Amino acid sequence: MLFTGSKDVSIQVTSVPASLVPYSLSFSARVSSSRPVSKVESNTEQTQATVKMAAGHKFDRDVELLIYYKDAHQPTAVVEAGQTSAKPGTLMGDPVVMLSLYPEFPQAVMSAEFVFLLDRSGSMAGSCIKSARDTLLLLLKSLPMGCYFNIYSFGSSYEHIFPKSVEYNEKTMEEALS
Repeated sequence: MLFTGSKDVSIQVTSVPASLVPYSLSFSARVSSSRPVSKVESNTEQTQATVKMAAGHKFDRDVELLIYYKDAHQPTAVVEAGQTSAKPGTLMGDPVVMLSLYPEFPQAVMSAEFVFLLDRSGSMAGSCIKSARDTLLLLLKSLPMGCYFNIYSFGSSYEHIFPKSVEYNEKTMEEALS
């Protein structure tokens, strides 16, 4: 069912076997980086290391492209000058810096327990609690699979999401996010 304003429009979609799709597309990717690339992988049939799909690929499944960098765990910074044609003080007119940190944690840390404490007292009203919530969501989605976690919040009383820390997996992440 497609909803367009005040009208509901029903669209029938039929599935066609990939062998009968009457079109073809091509895709190629060229990776350019200041850091040496050690390996490029794709879940498709490749005809070149630059990742070109084999002839006749019908895009009947997701295309994954994995790029591995040499010394990926080293911090990097990329500086881009603003465009001279853009007005100063705008996104495109000012210089920017992108800092990438990709720490390598020992396996012992990856199976560790993460306990999050969330202040929901009166001082956290308004945008403060929204910012804390957004940060917690980001951290939850960044946890390594298999670690243990729990969330405690406090204000005039305290609460926890789980009675005790649980293993981080798709199910427990969804429970915590809700």
